[in-house]
Amino acid sequence: MIHETAPHSFDNSFRNCRAGREDSALFFFRGNIFLPEDLARGTFPRLKDYPCSLTEEVGCGCSTEYLFSMDGKPFFLLNGGKNAERTAEKLKAASDWREHPPAFFKTFEPGYLAFAGITARHISIWRENRIFCGRCGSENIPSETERAAVCPSCGLTVYPEIMPAVIVAVYDGDRLLMVRSEKASYKHFALVAGYTEIGETFEQTVRREVMEETGLRIKNIRYFGNQPWGFSNSQMVGFFAELDGSPEITLQESELTEARWFDRRDIPLPPYKTSIGNRMISLFRENAVPE
Repeated sequence: MIHETAPHSFDNSFRNCRAGREDSALFFFRGNIFLPEDLARGTFPRLKDYPCSLTEEVGCGCSTEYLFSMDGKPFFLLNGGKNAERTAEKLKAASDWREHPPAFFKTFEPGYLAFAGITARHISIWRENRIFCGRCGSENIPSETERAAVCPSCGLTVYPEIMPAVIVAVYDGDRLLMVRSEKASYKHFALVAGYTEIGETFEQTVRREVMEETGLRIKNIRYFGNQPWGFSNSQMVGFFAELDGSPEITLQESELTEARWFDRRDIPLPPYKTSIGNRMISLFRENAVPE
């Protein structure tokens, strides 16, 4: 899975420092990352690789924010703040820079740097959405002691949003339930998943999502594992569950295009090996579901 970076060491401890010219610095705008076209595969740009007109030394309004370290090497966010759109337009206009969507990290190698990239994106989305205070409208400033956005006027402090979500492998003997949606960015067959609502336990979310999307009842819900999932700013929590009662599916057409039972030998594997859902599908296909 994408967060399994061993033997590489990931450290997200907060540090209040600025990037040096040789440090890795990532720029995102509305979730997309900008990279030099001639950058070696499997590397990220350093601060010195950006056009000089974008660095804070010449007053474009950009700043750098420490993100985390990987194997002791620091990573920074090139944060355009209110000027992020202008920064993005300048990079789009540059002939040697390219804009990439979040799915870029699903095939990025090496995997430990893909995790670094998608985690940086998670923080960038939060910063982009928290330029101004949601209570009084003043411009936020970064905290000097923790990863937070602080309003200097009213004092409201906001931390990075991590949205809890569940994903569940529902099975009936040798058959696995899989769903897909043409409305979603991911159009392949996958497991039932959804966000946890206020006041719910994860197990209640599992039951509700399966019932809402397929009309099926389930039992024997068992926790499998979890993973940070920066593609949707969420924490994905995985469960296995057994069918309880009729296998007849009632499709939630407003959400899904199709829901089917697949025999173990016919289960379609997802195209990426980065997710907890892929791990769960593979385990069922191999008849290795943990008890």
